Amino acid sequence: MHASRHAAAGALALVFVAALSGGCDVPTPSVVVRFESPASAADAVRVEVSLLETCEGQTVGEAATSPITTVEVTPTRSQPIGTFDRGDYGLYGRAFDASCAVVAAGCDHVSLGADDPLEVRLAPIAGEGCQGGERCASEGRCVVSDAGSGGP
Repeated sequence: MHASRHAAAGALALVFVAALSGGCDVPTPSVVVRFESPASAADAVRVEVSLLETCEGQTVGEAATSPITTVEVTPTRSQPIGTFDRGDYGLYGRAFDASCAVVAAGCDHVSLGADDPLEVRLAPIAGEGCQGGERCASEGRCVVSDAGSGGP
């Protein structure tokens, strides 16, 4: 009887280790962007989505604060964001128009391992474009201006 208890305990430990070894990472989830305004969707030429620890403290329309990862996505289809530990996160998105202005943004709480696809809803906003020392290039991207270019 004493030996059977050890065998049962060993089998239980093996199941526990097996559960731990496969339980941290989740399959790569997909991201879906939903525009609350058809006009914002029509104006968007580029969308970036960031995975955050939380949406708390994130100023909507501003660059992501301490992103875990940031990817560019196509607004019309779901795309993978990467593989991360299961848990609750913030999913933050910003859409840019051809003049590099932010035209829509939003942050939603998501649960990796439970939600797939992950969805972020973007509400229309009138955000800023490029910052000082930058200029708008193609596809709604801000790039550093050339130091010696133009000017009066």
